[in-house]
Amino acid sequence: MVHMKDNVVRFCSLIVVLSVVVFHAQGLGGIALDDLRVKKGRIDAVVGQMLMVPVEVGEVVPEPENIKVHMDDGQTVVVRLVWFGVLKDVGGAGVKRWNWLESTTWGSQEAEVATPIQGEGFWAVVANLPASAMGQGLWIDGKRHELNWLTDPALVQEQVSWTVDQQDMDHLADPVFEAMTRSQWEDPLRRWRMRLITTGRASAGWYTTVDDAQEVQPRIDDELVERWALLIEAKWQVGLDQLHEHDAALAQELGRVLTRKINFDGEHVVPIWPDDEGALGEVLGMLINQKRSLKWRGKRVRRWLDEQPGGAAWVVDDAGGVGNEGSRASTIEFMNLTDESVLGWVRSSTADSKAVVEPVEARRAVGIRVEHGEVGSAMGMTVAVDMASDDVPVILAVVGAPVAVEPPGLTMGPFVADWALGELVGGQQVGRMVVGDWASAARLYQTNTGWELFVEMRVPGDWMWEERSVHERLEVTLGAWGSPTHVIGVSSDQASTDRVRVGRTADGWAVRLKLPAGVVGREGLIVLGMVRVDGRKERSAWPRAMVPWEGEPGRVAIDPKAWD
Repeated sequence: MVHMKDNVVRFCSLIVVLSVVVFHAQGLGGIALDDLRVKKGRIDAVVGQMLMVPVEVGEVVPEPENIKVHMDDGQTVVVRLVWFGVLKDVGGAGVKRWNWLESTTWGSQEAEVATPIQGEGFWAVVANLPASAMGQGLWIDGKRHELNWLTDPALVQEQVSWTVDQQDMDHLADPVFEAMTRSQWEDPLRRWRMRLITTGRASAGWYTTVDDAQEVQPRIDDELVERWALLIEAKWQVGLDQLHEHDAALAQELGRVLTRKINFDGEHVVPIWPDDEGALGEVLGMLINQKRSLKWRGKRVRRWLDEQPGGAAWVVDDAGGVGNEGSRASTIEFMNLTDESVLGWVRSSTADSKAVVEPVEARRAVGIRVEHGEVGSAMGMTVAVDMASDDVPVILAVVGAPVAVEPPGLTMGPFVADWALGELVGGQQVGRMVVGDWASAARLYQTNTGWELFVEMRVPGDWMWEERSVHERLEVTLGAWGSPTHVIGVSSDQASTDRVRVGRTADGWAVRLKLPAGVVGREGLIVLGMVRVDGRKERSAWPRAMVPWEGEPGRVAIDPKAWD
């Protein structure tokens, strides 16, 4: 908890940032006052923090000294014109990147700097308002704009003690949780949630300057982007505190959903919170709408909470398991997002299969294995998944029976990118296929010396090997899911051997791998899965998308008898 300071310092100044919410690229140019226009929509103002007023800039950019701004009382306000832009990410350090959560790194540039503006971003007019601005409207280019004034969140903090459920905080030390959330601290649109998780407050507490805030949590290096982050934090804190005053239980529930975490298979606690910035912006807009009653805001929050998904399910492994009767078995990950235990129900589409029903605790995800009966073909197989017997089940396609390999070979691909949070919670059943410049594909075939696997991986032309020293890795996993017999790793820069041939192609690199002599298991099948970590540090796999913390790919069972 941050201690209060002298309130005289609090009201010595108000900082206002006027910015655009519609992102588009502009170029720097000469003066044209008509090219600065305020966008329609409500303008929120937090005492002591930044005020964001949507603006549009035309073909030429006005000089800041020609942008006329004043308050209702006629006092002139000196402004600065700033571009906030998305910084390009060319891949981070480490084994692979974590793309589970959305995040964006931002930078700022003032219009006086004669550097062309490129990429995604928006213009903002930054101004310092006098303390007497509280309650007044803002005039820009002769037009008055009403402000939706919000109180100082530190003052509300003295009236109520709003906290979120912080049980099981051990996850903060989990390296997986830390790796997935590290980038959230650098994103001004998302940092508020990290503060809420770690301190129980969406705002860092009482501060007037960026230096004050730095004493509480790490700051963003770009000062103007940091002020933007502080504004968003303050708005969330005011909205949550006001809702708490109206309905404490509802506020606590909203806080739990906004910071929701799920225990996956008893191994890791990972974030499963709403990550759609558009939808979250609407929630924040409801919370801080001062023209609406707290009762109205509470009803809208209740409606939004009721619309949130209660769970999700997806195929982790198609046929890497063996049933009690020797048939293949699939593994379905079942995720319960609710605060109550539920029954997970899974059944194969094969006629003689039995339903599997297992309890799933609140806010947990578990893998449920379902056995398949006798089938004539692997194509067209499905499993039905349900959270309750009276619900409509979700139908998931699986390759639950062995796939025949015939000359000239079995083609496998494309690879599928790691799951992102929004894809799973949004109900997507199949992962995002990696096609185009970063595509991967493989072929399994037999020679007179045994079974071989040829894998080709594309790399785009602007990622030249000599310039970027691109290091990529391929892993081929053989044997049952959860207990593989072989994991064969190949790097793009390793030397070739008798069993592994590595070479560059016109648009990437390729591997020719002689599989081990015991690749055909006791069931007479080749059970196989593959993973690639490309030059961007992004992972893709075949046959199924993996969650970022998952250690091995799913499998497909391949029947080699048809080759003969």
